[in-house]
Amino acid sequence: MCWARAEIMKLYEGEDWYLQLDSHHRFTRDWDEKLVAQALLTGSTKPVLTTYAAGFTPGAEADAAELVTTMEFDRFTAEGLLLPKPAVATEARVAPIRARFLSAHFLFAAGSFVQDLPHDPELWLTVPSVARSAPH
Repeated sequence: MCWARAEIMKLYEGEDWYLQLDSHHRFTRDWDEKLVAQALLTGSTKPVLTTYAAGFTPGAEADAAELVTTMEFDRFTAEGLLLPKPAVATEARVAPIRARFLSAHFLFAAGSFVQDLPHDPELWLTVPSVARSAPH
C-alpha cells in the first residue's frame, strides 16, 4: 500500500490540497468545499483531516454517511502495532477535533503534506486481518 501511495504522490504538482482515500467511500455534494471549510476551521497552517470514514458498498444505501466518525485506541497487536478502531463522535461537532492517530484510509491535508510527509515506498506493514465494520 505505501508503494502505491508513494507513486500517487509523484503526481503532485503544487496543488493547494491533497486528498487520499480508499476506494470504498462515497462522496457527498460539495465535498471539496466542505473539506476546505473544515480544514480552515482548524486554524492550522498545515491542517490534516483524517478518520475512518463510513464505507460504501456499490448498490447499497450509505452506511452511517451522516455520522461524524473518530478513531480511538483499540489495542496493540502481537507484533506491537497500534490498532485503532472507528467510533462515532458522541457530541455534535462544528469544527474538527484534534486527533491522536492518522488514517491513510481518508486523509485531506494542505498540499505541502506530500513534500513534508511522503509515503515511504519501502515500508511494508503486515497488519493482522481484523474484521472492521462501519461505526453504528
